[in-house]
Amino acid sequence: KEAVGAYTVLIRKGNEWVTEPAAFRKFIIKNTYTKDDSRMIAEILSRRFNHYEWPYPDLIIIDGGITQFRAAQKVLETVLVSSAYRLKPLLISLAKPKQKLYGVELLSKDIQAEIIDLLKNKVIERIIRQTHNFVIGYHRKVRDRIKL
Repeated sequence: KEAVGAYTVLIRKGNEWVTEPAAFRKFIIKNTYTKDDSRMIAEILSRRFNHYEWPYPDLIIIDGGITQFRAAQKVLETVLVSSAYRLKPLLISLAKPKQKLYGVELLSKDIQAEIIDLLKNKVIERIIRQTHNFVIGYHRKVRDRIKL
């Protein structure tokens, strides 16, 4: 009932990607009233990119399969084309449990190798788990507040 979402941002520092906890954001889902991951992802990304003051991400990792990836891709194509952003962030999606990556084939060979390395070293898994913990804590807070 109390749908929430969050996202994690990776920022390239030198030759590596690191999480930027100050850039983590959480959202109460406002415009989606069904359990539709794709619409929730689209809402979160649309709302995120309306905040030009927030740090610009280099890489967006979506937790989900091809449907969630396409929803995020569509938002990036529509929102960023008509905005002040000049560069489109890199976008990938990780479908579990098979660890299938979507979007990697659209990246340069160098970036593909980096992403595969992040996957092999379980960096992406750790980041998704970190985001899940972040949003679960937020969901509990929202749920408990509504119960009162």
